[in-house]
Amino acid sequence: MAILETKNVTKSFGGLCAVSEVNFHIDEKEIVGLIGPNGAGKTTFFNIISGLYTPTSGEVFINGEKTTGIKPYKIAYKGVARTFQNIKLFGNVSVLDNVKMARYTRSKAGVWNSILKPKWVIREEKDITDKSIELLKFVGLEQYKDEISKNLSYGNQRKLEIARALANEPSLLLLDEPTAGMNIEETKGMMNLIRAIRSGGISVLVIEHNMNLVMNVSDRVVVLNHGIKIADGKPEEVAGNPEVIEAYLGKEVDESAFSSEC
Repeated sequence: MAILETKNVTKSFGGLCAVSEVNFHIDEKEIVGLIGPNGAGKTTFFNIISGLYTPTSGEVFINGEKTTGIKPYKIAYKGVARTFQNIKLFGNVSVLDNVKMARYTRSKAGVWNSILKPKWVIREEKDITDKSIELLKFVGLEQYKDEISKNLSYGNQRKLEIARALANEPSLLLLDEPTAGMNIEETKGMMNLIRAIRSGGISVLVIEHNMNLVMNVSDRVVVLNHGIKIADGKPEEVAGNPEVIEAYLGKEVDESAFSSEC
């Protein structure tokens, strides 16, 4: 069964069609790369999946359940977590506390129990701390757990965002340009981390401009151009697709094929 499926998803902003009738799916334990030129509609599509945008038309399903138009926090509870193109950490708190805050969304304690602290709440808090440290170890940040988050290197802040997203125990992780601003070694480390996440049973959908990463970690690659899906297949198939080559190299094409209206 597909972890995520979209049917004819369309999103327009005024007269501009950002995403047009996109049919898409991602299966269990699958890594899918979502690529396309700037302005192709990739981040808009992410925002529809995660609930930040409601599609103008079409439907979104997570684990077979229709989620079109529901609030982002409800979609998170259904097993979807994401990172952002621009890092969004709690910069003035510790690395560990960033992850713990995400784990607290799964807490059953409530306000009064957090104040009174019965034994089961104390056990739960210890479990939250232990699990958060485990996630930091998984992404390679355990040694920085007491560091203030904004003092981390750029690459490590990216890793912290992923650890925080994983704290919500997702079945699907959306990564929006996870290697932006990274050097070659950091990018290699991110590739290994994405593979490790999939090995843990989590499906990954990644937007990325680094073609080396996309072609080496993806089981399947989907290409958007002007909001339209123009390719969907294995990396080697997509790499040789003439329509994809045209989209990236800027070869002159008939612009009427890409209507600005949905």
